[in-house]
Order: sequence, then structure tokens, then C-alpha cells
Amino acid sequence: AEYMGKCLDICPPGYQALPLSNVCQPCNGVCRKSCKFDDIKTRGSISLDKHSLAKASGCKVIDHININSHSFEGGAAIDDLSQLNALKHIETVTEYVYIQFQNEKSNLPYKITNLEFLSNMKEILGKRLAGANVLVVVGFPNLKYLGFNNLEKIGNRGKIVILKNDNLCYITRQLIHSLGFTNGDLKLNVDLSCKWKMHECHSECRRGCWGSSKEACRNEIQMT
Repeated sequence: AEYMGKCLDICPPGYQALPLSNVCQPCNGVCRKSCKFDDIKTRGSISLDKHSLAKASGCKVIDHININSHSFEGGAAIDDLSQLNALKHIETVTEYVYIQFQNEKSNLPYKITNLEFLSNMKEILGKRLAGANVLVVVGFPNLKYLGFNNLEKIGNRGKIVILKNDNLCYITRQLIHSLGFTNGDLKLNVDLSCKWKMHECHSECRRGCWGSSKEACRNEIQMT
């Protein structure tokens, strides 16, 4: 972020970079709650579980989000999908979002039909990547739509991988490119029968959508 003509990793105390801006500005009252994954994660874990999700409640800025098969295993396993709503306040992810399911030890991920727990996320900056990836959504057979209704920016580096979600609709290459991700590597597959199933954007959506409702239309904000 920029502060008094200098580039800083984080803004100084009392200042914050608001979503879709890279300039440190004075906080009006209390700064947005900022969280680091390493500070909230369960000891020895590399992914979010129900205990770390509880600690993430209210966070508006986080460095990265990692939800994978281990999130649904063990004593701290996510055992109710409503626990994911602890991420509802997230507006800025400074690094990457990694959501992947690869085994059958838990039936819960099969019940995931959308990722609306990230519906308030405005930007994924990609300052650090997961391997080579800035956004990964892989392996959810009943995922129908992403629900990233407020997403306006993805850092133009790394790869986006959205694969093995056999019922996923609405997401298109044009939608991803409209977020500023134009030079990166995009791997995307969707349900080829979406149009036949009438799983298409609302008629008032002019820039694509994240789901079927009017509220899921890609925002009309013009990026600078």
C-alpha cells in the first residue's frame, strides 16, 4: 500500500487501505478488523476448521483462505456448513483463496451448492500465491454457483483453477477477465447444460453474474 509516497507491506497504525484502493487512508473511528491466517489457525493445521473459523468472525481483511479436505476431518472438523458464515465479513484477501475437496471421508462438502459465505469479498490481491494459484475452487460436485456477488478485483498474476465442479453454472471467462485478471492462466470448466437447464444470469445483468438472482449481477462499478 502507498503511504506518503512510499510502498509499504501494511499501512501504519491508524491507517488502512480500503477495498479496491492501494492508498493508506486515515481510519474513520475504528480500522477494519485485519486477521492473519497463522494467528487464527488451529495449531498444526494448514487449513481452516471450526475453531479457526470462530476466531475469523468479524475479520474484514485476511491474508489468505485455505479450506480443503482436512477442514472436514478430525476433532476440529467443520460439522455444520453454517460455520463457514464466519467469513461473511471478509472484504479483502491480500494473498489467495484456496478451496478444494478431494476425498470422501465427510459427506458435508457434497452439500455445498454455493460459496455465498464469501459474498462480501471485494478483492483478491494475489500478493502471495498458493503454489502458483491466486484462486482455486475444485472438487465440489453439487456446487451450482459461486455467489461472489461483490467481487470486483483479482490480482493479475498466478493461475485461477475452477475445475471438477460438475454442476457449476454462471461463471465465464469474460466474467473473470472483467475483474482485471487478463494475463494470467485460467482453467475453468462448467456444466455444459447450464443454458438448457435455464441456469443463466438475470435479464438485467449486463456484465455477467455470480448466480441467478438480480442481486448476483456483476456490479456496475467501473474499475480504474
